[in-house]
Amino acid sequence: MCDALRDAAEREGLTFAPDPATHSRCTLGGMIGNNSCGPHSLMAGKTVENIERAGSADLRRRALLVRPDRAELRRIVRAAAAGEIYAEAEAHRATATAT
Repeated sequence: MCDALRDAAEREGLTFAPDPATHSRCTLGGMIGNNSCGPHSLMAGKTVENIERAGSADLRRRALLVRPDRAELRRIVRAAAAGEIYAEAEAHRATATAT
């Protein structure tokens, strides 16, 4: 949940700026998918601007690491067996940042 993430960040002297109306019950994955924002995002950015990298796994338990370094992402898309998945993730991210 957003509140738990923000509480953990505050203990480290950090913050997580996005604060959607559903902050007490939304998930980080949902916030990434929707590129959540809220009043605090004016000061410190939307979700896409607060995520350095994200890890995940697909249904076959293949680990994925998604990060904003474009050159590394292009290398992975060309070389990795999971390149199609990375390409789709990049397309979703590009769409989210275009809004």
